[in-house]
Amino acid sequence: MPFKVAIRMKCALVLWTGILIVSGWASDAGKPLSQSLRPLFEDTVLAVGPGFEVMESEVEERFIAYIAMLAAKGETLPELVRLGVKQELLRKIIHTHLLIARATPEDRADAKQVGDEILAQNRKEAGSDRAFRLAVHAQGLRIPQFEREVAERSLCEQVVNRDLRDQVKITDTLTRQYYIEHSEEFRIPESARIRHLFMPDTSQRGRPLNPEELTRQRSRMESIRKRLQLKEDFEQLEKEVATSLAARLRNGEFIIQRGEMPPEIDAVTFALFPGQVSDVITTTHGFHVIQLMEKTNTRKISIEEVRGEIIQRLTVMEVERRLPDYLAKLTKDSGVRLLADPRP
Repeated sequence: MPFKVAIRMKCALVLWTGILIVSGWASDAGKPLSQSLRPLFEDTVLAVGPGFEVMESEVEERFIAYIAMLAAKGETLPELVRLGVKQELLRKIIHTHLLIARATPEDRADAKQVGDEILAQNRKEAGSDRAFRLAVHAQGLRIPQFEREVAERSLCEQVVNRDLRDQVKITDTLTRQYYIEHSEEFRIPESARIRHLFMPDTSQRGRPLNPEELTRQRSRMESIRKRLQLKEDFEQLEKEVATSLAARLRNGEFIIQRGEMPPEIDAVTFALFPGQVSDVITTTHGFHVIQLMEKTNTRKISIEEVRGEIIQRLTVMEVERRLPDYLAKLTKDSGVRLLADPRP
């Protein structure tokens, strides 16, 4: 996710991490779940504010969705914290009503652009429409509901940005202090562009090779290594070993950072010089041959290169610090009245 989009989402998640907001959630029958819940118990007004009221069925609706999201992750909610979660949901619903009421036409236009970017990024990262749908459903949501939720999150965030973020001033002193204290974050580790050939120590059906078969497999890899040293066509050699589709699409090339690969491969790779071919490397997965194409030494990013990023990080941190007091004051000044607690 691009840093700017990540920052935008960070501000939104400060308000609604793991919590579903005001967007209407339709059941399979096409009517809001809150309507289907009303026959189960007498609905109660929990809170009243300027131009809105929050019903118990609305909190229950969000609570059920929250439980579904936890279940999709294999988690459960302890009975002792159920009431606390419902109270927090109630507060989030109130805050959402109040923030949306403050939105200007400019806020709405900017929020739509941000929301569209976030949805596009989520779809891109999912890899396919089906994967995107499954990821959304795993959160207990449907696609239209998810889109509405993102839109409302973006709008609330835009209001918070206008009221809080735009008032935050990050000094050069704070920027430099953060850079010094988090210097390791701004260090690019040593990396290498390599060609990788691999033969497993199992059969095509996954059966572990016996000692005699392992000897033959290693001899095959040694023969291929020598042919690579003699500059035989890499693509042809690649066809003779077990190579993934991803490796073939990259012509067997990968960029790795020191420490990413198994220690046996890591140590050999970063000891090679460009163009050099390694000996056969044995790991718990099989036999490898590495050819180093290019090596980049570790480098510390200058403060000028990351000044904007640091300012964004510090701004988000300051917004987080101010947000609870801001929401409490907004709730008080708006005359919101809490009439009852949700049922446990």
